Amino acid sequence: MGSDDAIHARQDLMRNNISNVKAVGAFLKTGKGSTADVAARARKVAANAEMINGLFPKGTSLKDRPGETRAQPGIWAKPAAFAQAADIMAVYENKLADAADSGDKKAIGAALGQLGKRGCGGCHNDFRGPKPKK
Repeated sequence: MGSDDAIHARQDLMRNNISNVKAVGAFLKTGKGSTADVAARARKVAANAEMINGLFPKGTSLKDRPGETRAQPGIWAKPAAFAQAADIMAVYENKLADAADSGDKKAIGAALGQLGKRGCGGCHNDFRGPKPKK
């Protein structure tokens, strides 16, 4: 996969994740959808986590491709830490899906909070750069 394809594929994957996570949030706030919908969306996000490592070939950091990506060079300087962050994210995504399977909104909310803080945040805090200025 070329650099352009990898950048676009990971951006598409992240947009898909955001869409799915927002749907879970909407379920919690407005009751839109069902716990089955929430579980299905959480499992899609968890499946995406397994693809993340393959979407960051060398030469696709924000220093290599300014304005096109927010991927910090630390991804390649600390590949084991990056892979571990993706693995941890998958754990929290699966916890969210398990909570949804239980039908307990309180558990779903707690799992969603942990996913944001420790899953997504655990990777973004260390490996995602700032939004480019327009």
